[in-house]
Amino acid sequence: MIRVVAIITVLNLLYSCTKDRFVVTNPDPSPGVESIIYYWNFNQANGADISNPSVGIGSAEMKYSGIWDYAEGTLLNSIDGTTPGNSLRLRNPAGIFTMKISTLGFEKLKLSYAAMRTNSGAQENIFSYSLDGVNYFQMGIAPERVVVTTEFEVKTVDFSAVNALNNQSTVYIKIDFNLGHTNETGNNRFDNITFKATSL
Repeated sequence: MIRVVAIITVLNLLYSCTKDRFVVTNPDPSPGVESIIYYWNFNQANGADISNPSVGIGSAEMKYSGIWDYAEGTLLNSIDGTTPGNSLRLRNPAGIFTMKISTLGFEKLKLSYAAMRTNSGAQENIFSYSLDGVNYFQMGIAPERVVVTTEFEVKTVDFSAVNALNNQSTVYIKIDFNLGHTNETGNNRFDNITFKATSL
């Protein structure tokens, strides 16, 4: 009986340690193959740090200059094995949302994510990119602006025409907010943020 209890305890521990952690193979190194290189779902967020992706080929950082916390998430744009959990809630007055990733060994960067807003939340996400975190540009992004509604929807932003982002150790992607972002109430919510790129 003691042995059975011990086995059950170990199995429960293993399950709790692996829940929402994905067995994801490394990106295919064959040239010309598109793979997920970073993915955030916020289900394991500990309330203090949003930097660590659930999947990543290297180090990454995620920062918001305003007030943030968590809200109910969605399975839209999630990868296999994801269970329902948190979304990242970025509160008004809107700050600046930045993601720092690497594209070493990859080209043709693409971003997809699930997004929604409250009635008083910012109505647009505006994108730009940088290699130094200081000088940001929009040339080549399709689209530069994404309209956000009050229901979760999948948004896609294509950076593949921006050759400067290919095979770089550090890439910054910035999201600014527009229309309704200065309110004292309201927020934008993000979930299942996914970067894909093609192997060189």
